[in-house]
Amino acid sequence: MTQTGPATTIEEELETRHKKSADLYKEALEVFPGGVTHDGRYMRPFPIYVSHARGSRKWDVDGNEYVDYFGGHGALILGHCHPQVTAAVSEQVQKGSHYGANHALEVEWGKLVQELVPSTRGGGKVLTNAVSALQSPKIACARHRAGDEEGHRVLWSGCLTLGPNGGRAQQGQSDSG
Repeated sequence: MTQTGPATTIEEELETRHKKSADLYKEALEVFPGGVTHDGRYMRPFPIYVSHARGSRKWDVDGNEYVDYFGGHGALILGHCHPQVTAAVSEQVQKGSHYGANHALEVEWGKLVQELVPSTRGGGKVLTNAVSALQSPKIACARHRAGDEEGHRVLWSGCLTLGPNGGRAQQGQSDSG
């Protein structure tokens, strides 16, 4: 086996294959602390920048293809652009994109969570207000797995969520404080 050129380091190879991501990162350093919008996206010497995704795959702005093992941090169990999910989202967005008010679908969603995670039954045990709808099931699952049905403390992704009264909601209050 003959070598046709000088050996390159992994970093040099990364920079060669990801020039557009490197350029975007340089721009992002002027816009966001550390150049990223989420600490989980920070990578050295720079993160990749994704252009699109479908199913279990995603592609960066340089055309490199990846298997998406993150899967939307667990939210995309069916993959990117699943036809049924895309159709349901397209239908719903025609009705409004963020009501900022209660609606029937959130009650339906809450009942589904209660079916899947028994520790969320009875109301008042799933965090509300400041904690997004996507975080609530994560926290409920963590409480259930830890055997902490009262929800005194939940450690999730390096953040401590501790509401007033040790995480137990009182009437007229939410756990999120």
